[in-house]
Amino acid sequence: MYFDDGTMQEWKASGRLVQEAIAELMDLIGSPWAPEKRQPPSGQGTFLGLTHDVERADQEHLSFWPRQGLLDKVCGMLEVAEESGLASGGASKLLV
Repeated sequence: MYFDDGTMQEWKASGRLVQEAIAELMDLIGSPWAPEKRQPPSGQGTFLGLTHDVERADQEHLSFWPRQGLLDKVCGMLEVAEESGLASGGASKLLV
């Protein structure tokens, strides 16, 4: 096997190894990733509040949706706004 062939090997194993190497680098420079934010390499994951699924992707489309915790937070804010009688103009300015 030549070096150029090494880039075409098993992607799942290399993804895990690369992630471990980057995590170790972050530890060494004093800025480790929070354990609760770490995700193993996968076809599905969450980043910046959006859950994505590349396993169901085709050549033109990628599925993504808000994470459940964010949806729950927004629904809770809407319930409070409705119960308190907040006008629609004020409710439209709510920030999550």
